[in-house]
Amino acid sequence: MNAAIGGDAHAFETLVRQHQGAVRAWLRRLTDDPDAADELAQETFVAAWQKLESFAGRGTFKSWLFALAYRAFLTRIRRAKRQQEVLDCYASEVTARVSGDEAVLDIEPALATLSDPERQCLVLTHVYGLTVDETSTALVLPPGTVKSHVHRAKRRLSKLHALET
Repeated sequence: MNAAIGGDAHAFETLVRQHQGAVRAWLRRLTDDPDAADELAQETFVAAWQKLESFAGRGTFKSWLFALAYRAFLTRIRRAKRQQEVLDCYASEVTARVSGDEAVLDIEPALATLSDPERQCLVLTHVYGLTVDETSTALVLPPGTVKSHVHRAKRRLSKLHALET
């Protein structure tokens, strides 16, 4: 079948249209989150296009897509687990580094007001001292996105600090 597709974008698009409903429905059952499932489906079809040459035709194209979708799902779970471990670890680290007498802003509730990406970027760069590039690598984000998250996090924390003083 791969030879029939052979880089033909129209043929690939036809296959995607043919299988995307089933792949998305399955991912929605796995994630219980329609938005996450749609993102994973998109990742699956991008990966399928990029890895099309590796499709050996031993199974069906549909089973190959489902395998790619499941790998994307597992990768997301592992990444979320690693990020949660980092969050759990640095929550106690931040508390230990900020003296209760010196802190005007209670850090844990303040960090909880940030989005996960903002919190992760801020803590990795400011608590653990990682560079933007190191944080970018650790969180699999572009460096510009890391800078934006840190900037937004600082701005939100500053506003909270202003409200409490």
